[in-house]
Amino acid sequence: KFITDRIMFCDTLYEYMESDAQQDTLNSTITLRSDAFYGVNSSEGTLKCYIGISSYSPMYVTINVGSGLDAMITAYVSPDSTYVDPDTGMTREGTLFSFPIKATDKEMIITGAGNIKEINRLEELNVRDLTIAKAQKISKLNLSNSTRMTALALGNNYLLRELDCSMSYLLGTGTGGQTLNLSQCVNLRTVNVAYTKITGITFPTNSNLTEVNLDGSSIKNVNIDGAEFLRDVSIENCVEIQNYELNKCKKLTTIDVSASTVRQFVATNCENLVELNLSECKQMVSFDVTNSPNIHTLRMTGNTGSIMNDLNLYTMYNLRALYANNTTSLNKIRFPKYANQEETDKAIAGQPAQLWTALQTLDITSSSIKYIQYGSQEIVDGTCDMGQLENLTSLSFQNCTDVVNITNLNYTASSFANMFNGCAVLTNIQGTLTCSGTSVASMFYNCRALQHLDNLTLNLSKVTDANNAFRYCYKLKTPALKKLLDACGSSLQNIDTIAWMFHADGVLGSATDTT
Repeated sequence: KFITDRIMFCDTLYEYMESDAQQDTLNSTITLRSDAFYGVNSSEGTLKCYIGISSYSPMYVTINVGSGLDAMITAYVSPDSTYVDPDTGMTREGTLFSFPIKATDKEMIITGAGNIKEINRLEELNVRDLTIAKAQKISKLNLSNSTRMTALALGNNYLLRELDCSMSYLLGTGTGGQTLNLSQCVNLRTVNVAYTKITGITFPTNSNLTEVNLDGSSIKNVNIDGAEFLRDVSIENCVEIQNYELNKCKKLTTIDVSASTVRQFVATNCENLVELNLSECKQMVSFDVTNSPNIHTLRMTGNTGSIMNDLNLYTMYNLRALYANNTTSLNKIRFPKYANQEETDKAIAGQPAQLWTALQTLDITSSSIKYIQYGSQEIVDGTCDMGQLENLTSLSFQNCTDVVNITNLNYTASSFANMFNGCAVLTNIQGTLTCSGTSVASMFYNCRALQHLDNLTLNLSKVTDANNAFRYCYKLKTPALKKLLDACGSSLQNIDTIAWMFHADGVLGSATDTT
């Protein structure tokens, strides 16, 4: 290291430069074009600018402004150097360079690129273009609010940890600048390209990424593989994003892509992922969370424009809550068949295996759900089988306009008000319902196809309110009324409430017709 440092010092002292073909030279250059003068009245003359440069070992750095015609400043930089920031008054590591900018679109060349650790105050230069591929050891780049920057060329910047290009509204509009290639920046921790025109980013595989901010950008695809320490990928207000794919992001616990234009969603092998929000993703086509078994909450509320019909959750063994209300195309849900992968393997081997019963909350109100099944095997002519959902604490089929046949429903709740309200094509319910509270109001409201309750056991001994329970149930026969009245027993005292159980034009008429 001593010899390398001495060679670097001598190269910069005597201005020795390798050829452009030499990719690993220490005394190479950083090239940029500055629009710091943009918006300045030319009659005001010269604009004074500052940047701070720190290095890994002692060297001389030269900055040429305007090909050296406007200014050429050479100064000594070492790890022991410090300067006072002219704006903040803070003491920082490195050497402060002061130079004039006399016009817009000024070229600047900075030597010693291969030994530079940080360049501070770059954002003050309003960078237009930046080629920094040969600054391999640079650790931080702040180009935020560079409102004239159109392109950024990085390379093997293997020590780069922080990249901030946020609010650089034109970044991505330059020739070849639409995609940001970070594939060789293997030590990146944070990336912020919020509110830029970047359409794609090539991330390094098996990186140290922790945070990625893409808010308001023109990003179309996110593909991150093996970012073990990743905590967050934010895509708020990304109106062009289509694909969102994460794999082997082991530290990631939550993902929120709600109200986005994501069409294909993948979060595979994310073993610590526990909560997933895909609500209001109205263009979603496919969904894959294979080998992410610890998800306990999945939100898909309001996917009204989605064309995704099947929701395959049969490897989500720890799922506790599913919110799929207000979805217009989703008609089949496949839950796990067995309690975990070990039990699944037992079943495959022909051994007794524990069934999966983990779900506690299921919200499918106002959805197009028709079938609920268990395991990956397709079941022809399936039903909405509730047999393995025995631990539910919250459930409603209100306005499930496509559900026809509900089987194995064994559910206890404090209220059954509106439980099946609006299930217009429902023909059969099989199971046992126990109400620990007082209301079954509008329980079967507008169940126009329901003809009987022969397969349903009702425990309603505490119910006092049955208002509109069978309103608009045109095909329901008298025994259904008797069954509900018997289940309520003496608790149902209000004759007016009973009378309004049925619509006046219904087959049953009023509750007084019980023959």
